[in-house]
Amino acid sequence: WLFVAPDNGVLELVYQRHPHRVWALDAEQFALKPISNTFHGRDVFALAAAMLAKGAPPDQLGQRIEDFARLEIPQPREIGSSRRRGQVLKADRFGNLVTNLRLSDLPERFRITVGNAAIATLRPSYAAAAPGEVFAIEGSSGYVEISVNRASAAEITGARAGAAVEVVEAGGGE
Repeated sequence: WLFVAPDNGVLELVYQRHPHRVWALDAEQFALKPISNTFHGRDVFALAAAMLAKGAPPDQLGQRIEDFARLEIPQPREIGSSRRRGQVLKADRFGNLVTNLRLSDLPERFRITVGNAAIATLRPSYAAAAPGEVFAIEGSSGYVEISVNRASAAEITGARAGAAVEVVEAGGGE
């Protein structure tokens, strides 16, 4: 795959999941003139993407770099043998709470605590939840999200970006 993007960390999830090499575009060499200070999507990135799509090797567009911007995404931590602590990365425009947890961080039977809510249900889709139900779902970015069918999880739980998310293995008498 080839991605054309600003060097601001936006490709961090790609960097974490796939081997990668990064080039800095030499905009003066091939970009539309004059280059706008605010519209690089048109003046630089679109032309670079078109050249790559036509088969130009990335080396023709600029120099390979190693010091590209990385985005620090906090990782969940183990707390004892049956607990894991993560955090809310953001609340999206629908009020879904995107956490830094992956499905692999959830035991088969779990209880997630975030804000004033405790969640023990993983749903495959929003429609699989009852209206008003607070549940966990794997979001499009691969992170576990806390959601409420037809409502805002951020409002219902009172949680925001940075809030602690605790996962406990539910079993026995819990």
